[in-house]
Amino acid sequence: MRGGAVRLGILGAARIALGGIIPAASRTEAVEVSAVATRGGKRSQEAREAAPGAGIFEDYESLLQSPEVDAVYIPLPNSMHVEWTLKAIEAGKHVLCEKPFSQNTNDTKKAVEAAREARLALMEGFMYRLHLQTLRLEELLREGVVGEVRQAMAEFGHRIDDPEDVRSVGGLEGGSLGDVGCYCVNVLRLAFGSEPLRASAFGRFAEDGADEELAGVLEFDGGLGFVSCSTTSARRERLEIVGA
Repeated sequence: MRGGAVRLGILGAARIALGGIIPAASRTEAVEVSAVATRGGKRSQEAREAAPGAGIFEDYESLLQSPEVDAVYIPLPNSMHVEWTLKAIEAGKHVLCEKPFSQNTNDTKKAVEAAREARLALMEGFMYRLHLQTLRLEELLREGVVGEVRQAMAEFGHRIDDPEDVRSVGGLEGGSLGDVGCYCVNVLRLAFGSEPLRASAFGRFAEDGADEELAGVLEFDGGLGFVSCSTTSARRERLEIVGA
């Protein structure tokens, strides 16, 4: 770290990186974007403009080997999360990986174990968990304001019209559950304060296998959680928690 700031390297010039992470880092002394890896071309120029003080790499491996990087942010397509998380850990870097980390439980456990063994931080990018609104919600639940939680309903939907948007490409593990439904699952775990025991779901799928609409039920020890998500609907965000 330089001057106490975490030197952050970013794998890929994704929209969330250029428009979210880099501007946010510029507003704090705790993080310095020291490197960005792109595939060259237009995105490389956009990265230079967004982070003028950062080193620009044209491949991910070179960034991981840079001594100017303490931690990496991975906003790559979902199917690449585990692979590059493991490579980053092997290179001795802390990791902030975009959600969802993986659709495969065993792969997730492998990455968590690798991070623990290397004594490195590994975090999934559910930024809403650190919002003041969410922290207040957790306080209210701990205080028992709604009583014992019996049911919780989480909805998150929006429309993706670009067929090449990686968030909706089945071959890259895209789809409504991975894009926005994972927030619903995550907040239901927060609401019940535990992990689900069983899950079932129905969905509508695109030709490439990506789920465009999904409705699911999670059974928790104390009640039921309901998930509704979409990448083909009008925007909606809703959470309702019902106690007894």
